[in-house]
Amino acid sequence: MSSSAMLLTTNGILDLIESEGIKSGRHVKQPTLQIINIRRVPANALTDVYWAILSDGTNSIEVVINTHLSHLVQSGQLEEYTIVKIKTYQYNVTDDNIH
Repeated sequence: MSSSAMLLTTNGILDLIESEGIKSGRHVKQPTLQIINIRRVPANALTDVYWAILSDGTNSIEVVINTHLSHLVQSGQLEEYTIVKIKTYQYNVTDDNIH
């Protein structure tokens, strides 16, 4: 097991899905996860949207990074293999995928 995997929250992805985000009224856990991949998706002429794959070492989920945090991707503070603590998130289901 790699040293980064030991820092990750066991079943952190499942906890995110089960708690359904800040609007659910349930306690929102703050898992430590790793960014596995980030990709830029042009939204329009002025805005780029970033999608990321987050992993807890066992499970993974594809997410959209809030546009207010795009500067962290652009500056290199958020990049592949960065370990992050998820403090707040919004849970949406679209086309049978969770974003």
